[in-house]
Amino acid sequence: HINESMKEGEKFQEVLRIQSMIVNHKDLIKPGRFLVKEGSLQKMSRKELQQRIFILFTDTLLYCSSVGQTQLKLIHDLPLTEMVVQYPEFEDMTSEFSIVSKKRSFYLKASSTKERDEWVKTLQECIEEAKKKMGTFTKEPPVMVMDLGDVAPPWIPDSRVTMCQSCTQVFNIYKRRHHCRACGKVVCSDCSSFEAPLKFMDYEALRVCEECFVKLLTRFNEIHFENKNEEIHAKFKKKTKKQKVDRKKLLPSTLTEIDAHEEGIQISGFLKLVRRGQKDKRCWFVLKDHVLYKYKASSDPAAKTTTPILGYGVEVLGNLEEDFMFALTHAGLKEPLTYKAESKTSAERWLDCLKKATELAQL
Repeated sequence: HINESMKEGEKFQEVLRIQSMIVNHKDLIKPGRFLVKEGSLQKMSRKELQQRIFILFTDTLLYCSSVGQTQLKLIHDLPLTEMVVQYPEFEDMTSEFSIVSKKRSFYLKASSTKERDEWVKTLQECIEEAKKKMGTFTKEPPVMVMDLGDVAPPWIPDSRVTMCQSCTQVFNIYKRRHHCRACGKVVCSDCSSFEAPLKFMDYEALRVCEECFVKLLTRFNEIHFENKNEEIHAKFKKKTKKQKVDRKKLLPSTLTEIDAHEEGIQISGFLKLVRRGQKDKRCWFVLKDHVLYKYKASSDPAAKTTTPILGYGVEVLGNLEEDFMFALTHAGLKEPLTYKAESKTSAERWLDCLKKATELAQL
């Protein structure tokens, strides 16, 4: 009993310590709440990585910024029962993960894969435990509803998109990026000249892309077919006046057959395209159905170029342990297509997939 009391006392002191560090003071003392994990992670914002402090309790996650040497400013208090933790879609994003919650969602980057995996494992365990505890009071554990507009979407960073994810119009100083508040995609002004009421924002009308506008309006009309809430319905607005050109239809079909995030691909990831006399260019590559697609950025909806690799040869260049380089060769090429992976593991995965893709055509 004495040991248990001492442990409880230590847990209480840890909560008090955290509370004393937060300048925009909040009462953190709560029955059954104790500290599980704390640490620094990089939040992937629109334009840059931001260092943030995350403090995990048994029932909530505090998202904070540093103030001076020892103090913190609370940005968001995110209940674990309203949260989902997800790994990235692609293996190359080895230290990243995302947190999706009703209030706020974002992409995070840890210092290593090991640290990322520790955070994901601990968060998932705490979320499961918090739901079980709530289930003892409500008979059934709460289920996180992930419907469009019901939860805040994580925003895709600007650096991962070079063109509108709806119409493929290339961004520049005149054509700015905008984020859809419903799905988090990066779109142009023409494709985001719509407003829709979003549940996670208490039905405030916010900028959305055309695809989300249609989906949200259709769902609203289906749900409120007989008893329509006119106040909410009036918040659905189309702001566009001029005729929008769908540039995606003007592109060759080979470039838009798949996007950089499509499922069922053999392999995808960053590679550097190495060319004699030119600076190495880091691009996102996708291999599917014996075709190698090259994208300027990982979340672009259309490829920059395509290379059918049937009949190509695959060669290792230099020392794979140190150089991570390989080449695609073909009699019709003036010089091999040379690539450099970001690690030995990545290079081996690419070599294995490329060899299988070329060998299948020779059977």
